[in-house]
Amino acid sequence: MVIGITGIAGSGKTTLKKILEKYDYKVYDVDDFVKDIYKKRSYKKIREEIAKLFPECTKSSLTRIFLNKKCIREIIFSNEKKRKLLEQIIHPIVIKKIENVIKRLKKGNKINKKIFIIVPLLYEANLEYLFDEVWLVYVPINVAISRLVNRDKIDQDLALRIINSQQPQSIKAKKANKIIINDSTIEELEKQVLKLL
Repeated sequence: MVIGITGIAGSGKTTLKKILEKYDYKVYDVDDFVKDIYKKRSYKKIREEIAKLFPECTKSSLTRIFLNKKCIREIIFSNEKKRKLLEQIIHPIVIKKIENVIKRLKKGNKINKKIFIIVPLLYEANLEYLFDEVWLVYVPINVAISRLVNRDKIDQDLALRIINSQQPQSIKAKKANKIIINDSTIEELEKQVLKLL
């Protein structure tokens, strides 16, 4: 069974990942796939496309392209057109990677065990069809903003813009199979997760 985990920025998806891993569940995170695009040599052509889109955030040497992710983030969360263009470059690669992971897991998973893939923009990219079930990590907006400000060292305005660029939680909650409320302690979060497992 492959379960998609989603939630707005700052909802606590990484904390949930640690809890699941503590109980020996395999958890993949789409953010790691995106990091690969920015780092691995095999994605050089993709980085060139991103560099064209964000020349002000790019440094190039003869052999490497360096993309300043912080600079890109500042732009895409104040310029929806650029954000959509970046998504058009990155999303097809990420979706292909998710599909390959699921295919491999379903082939090799002889025991009936749950496997999880964290996909922050699962509903925004209409990827529900890939999963047997979707779990939503739900959090009050003020808590999410506070977490983003502390974690990413950004101001409240940018944190709010990041959250507002995503589909509202109320809409996601209507679509999700399971909802985990993450507005308290890690222990409380763990209790909810154990009930669902």
